[in-house]
Amino acid sequence: MEPTLLSQIVANFGPAGAFVSYLIWQQMRRDKIDQERVETDKALATALANLTNAINNERGR
Repeated sequence: MEPTLLSQIVANFGPAGAFVSYLIWQQMRRDKIDQERVETDKALATALANLTNAINNERGR
């Protein structure tokens, strides 16, 4: 059975290394989530602008 990444980190760097590794992983995960939110917000803003234009065009008729 292969040792897991966490057990390798603990064996090589101790509990402090595992804690630092967790903090790094957590920040990388947050960065990915933040990037996904930015992309989603851009798409939402575009859709809202298109909807606003469509409503204003209908009112102008």
